[in-house]
Amino acid sequence: EERTQDRLPLDWALTQGNLGVALWRLGEREDSSARMEEAALAFRAALQEYKRERVPLQWAQMQNNLGTVLARLGARENDAERLRQSVAAYRAALEELTRARDPLSWGQTQNNLGRTLLDLGEKTHSAEDLQAAQEALKQSRDLFSTTEEPYADYFASIIARTEAALEALQ
Repeated sequence: EERTQDRLPLDWALTQGNLGVALWRLGEREDSSARMEEAALAFRAALQEYKRERVPLQWAQMQNNLGTVLARLGARENDAERLRQSVAAYRAALEELTRARDPLSWGQTQNNLGRTLLDLGEKTHSAEDLQAAQEALKQSRDLFSTTEEPYADYFASIIARTEAALEALQ
């Protein structure tokens, strides 16, 4: 009650973002599209106050979270439009989450973007989306191959899936 949008807009946005994460997790646990819809609404509410010009990294994180929820909804509901909205949110996030500024978040968001473009490209038979997926996944792979995390098998598998989808279109 104290963290109203009018009194403490950034605190309110933080609360909305936390609510979105909680609803997202519940939606996954309960296999509930309704909870995921509520999560998307909470992330969009947070973006009312988390303006790019004011708090660019928080804005980018909310865009990334929104993209993830929309990607899950798009996959769950077999909805290409949701996947497109997810792609747009990830691309917006990457405007601030650059490799130079925040390499880990950039790599994770590139991976999220690539996986969603792969799902979209497979659904719509779009070579353009599949090529963009391949590029985003390779960029993420290149970053994570320099860390100690063992991502080689994951990236080999997902990039092979992208290549197979592209070949199937030819």
